[in-house]
Amino acid sequence: MDYALYPSESASNYKEMLQSLKNRGLEQVLLSSFFVFYEFPDGIRRSIYTTNLIENLNENLKCGTKRKEQFPNEDSLERYVCSFYCDYNQSMDRCVHKGFKEYRPDLEAMFL
Repeated sequence: MDYALYPSESASNYKEMLQSLKNRGLEQVLLSSFFVFYEFPDGIRRSIYTTNLIENLNENLKCGTKRKEQFPNEDSLERYVCSFYCDYNQSMDRCVHKGFKEYRPDLEAMFL
């Protein structure tokens, strides 16, 4: 692996994992997915590689299902989960996560 592609601290922190993947012939998996956040601008990398948003969302879903105590059947639970995510998407539609506003032109260029 060419460690020059990634910041030096990452290469040293993940040496054992890199070696393990290399031994299994899975080094390409690492190159294509593990360090993908380095392709994004510096100001938004932390938001991308942390799971805080996902953890918060899942915790809210878990609390909501506990309040319901018991769903009569699996379909009712599925409807609740779908409704929960639809409501979340609508409420977050206009929100801009920290750092993303400044890098909007760069992100649009990456994905358009």
